Amino acid sequence: MFSRKEAPNRELTSIEESVMNAERMLRAVLPASVSLNFTIGSNLPQVIANQDQICQVVVNLCTNAWQASGEFDGNITVALDRVSIGTEEARRDVNLRPGNYLQLDVCDNGEGMDEEIMARIFDPFFTT
Repeated sequence: MFSRKEAPNRELTSIEESVMNAERMLRAVLPASVSLNFTIGSNLPQVIANQDQICQVVVNLCTNAWQASGEFDGNITVALDRVSIGTEEARRDVNLRPGNYLQLDVCDNGEGMDEEIMARIFDPFFTT
């Protein structure tokens, strides 16, 4: 979307559907030796988002985690649940307001990133 300079296409949607679609895709693509664990909270509210983009983000993060795992197969965990952000937490991030949010976590047991890579992870087209 960034490179095509398209306007975002967002609608009221269920993020859990996107995450479940990503899980189905990943189970078909990743080797069976990769431990893939998905945890989705219950009664999650709908949000304004693009379902395809959310699915693509989850697939990309999990694929990157698997590729970066090197010689071992790795464990990847994806979690989606509600989180409440208080006033103090919101002050740490100028783009947040106190309130209820959905939090999507993608975790792996890889080595992690050094500071140089971490500083660039949100740069468009950055790759290692």
